[in-house]
Amino acid sequence: MVTVVVATQEIDAATGDDFWMELAPQLPSRAGDALVVDLRDVRFMASTGISVLLRANAEARRCGGRVDLVNAQPPVARLLELTGVDELFRLPLDPAGADDSDDALA
Repeated sequence: MVTVVVATQEIDAATGDDFWMELAPQLPSRAGDALVVDLRDVRFMASTGISVLLRANAEARRCGGRVDLVNAQPPVARLLELTGVDELFRLPLDPAGADDSDDALA
């Protein structure tokens, strides 16, 4: 099963807990499930946002699931690249591309 969450805010120290509370209930609970985090409306992400994404990824992997990131705007995509976080997540072009095939990778 694939669940999509659309992040709609700047993700920083002030909003990081809210972001986690939005993601946590949607995390995969069994092998093969995925949480797709749509970042199209996120214009800014601080280290707190990266920490939340890493935590979500770790939780998903514990049960054999995964977290995919989609539609990151250039400043956010650059941050993910500079920190190496992009190497830990599948980054399909859009939520429809967040499937199990290698074609979904950007």
